[in-house]
Amino acid sequence: MQQDFPSTGFSRRMVYEGGYEVTRAYLWPHLRTHATDEMEVIRPVRYAHDQRPGRIYDPYTSDSLIQDFADITSTDSSVLKFVNKYGLVFGETIFVSEHPVSTKSIGEFEFSEGDFKSRMIRYDADSLSKIKQEALLVRACLKIFTGLSSKYDDERIKRIQKTYSVSPKGRVSVSFPDGWKASSWVNKEPGGYSDHPEIEYSMRYVNKQITDGLERNDVKLQMITGRKTEKGRRIIRPALIPSNLAGVIWHQMADRLTGADSLRPCEFCGRWFRAKRRDQLTCGDACRKAKSRARR
Repeated sequence: MQQDFPSTGFSRRMVYEGGYEVTRAYLWPHLRTHATDEMEVIRPVRYAHDQRPGRIYDPYTSDSLIQDFADITSTDSSVLKFVNKYGLVFGETIFVSEHPVSTKSIGEFEFSEGDFKSRMIRYDADSLSKIKQEALLVRACLKIFTGLSSKYDDERIKRIQKTYSVSPKGRVSVSFPDGWKASSWVNKEPGGYSDHPEIEYSMRYVNKQITDGLERNDVKLQMITGRKTEKGRRIIRPALIPSNLAGVIWHQMADRLTGADSLRPCEFCGRWFRAKRRDQLTCGDACRKAKSRARR
């Protein structure tokens, strides 16, 4: 994918020495945007972002970002492993207390500005459950991409039937060995992708998930300055600009859907990788040699 990274102004800063931790946060009622008054969040280890350096990197150059995100399971350790490598997924700002806070307790006391700030903590953190839900949707889309990866419709239908289920009325259900399951109803509309219901519903499912993912993570269309022409002039072109790491992931998924990205599954181990050549069919030398031995 061609992405003029410096022109977008998007970057990720990761606290790689202090690391991240999972903690329980109690939300202030008058600032609450979630359904419950407490939740588990993942955040940089306290003060680590002030005392230790971070690493700035371009997520568009990572060959394994999407697969690593899809590898997140229901365990907190899998989320920590990903975040310690790539940084926060959403980077939301939430206002919390380290102890439960009720609406009544706020009404009974009048806090001065200094007292109020001393009781309320500002976190740059992610909801643990939100990361897991986002990872499940990405994993489901990758599995559907695998089912649709054949060139011919007959082969696609066979792959779909082996990989996940599609009901005649349009319910797409994707199950995984660890017990996670993603399912959603999709509508068949005029001017579809295919005359075969399995393919049609599969394409509409990933189309919906990617569209919702881009919108949910505030990926915006902007005009940016691109590369220079032979005459030395800069090209101004439209580009999708993500506001967080989740937006980058759904942007790359969109490019995979449209064929603009070289993201593909390894023909030996099945893991998704970004091919550096058109004829690259495996994710590395180990799988290439193993595939060659399996043919003998």
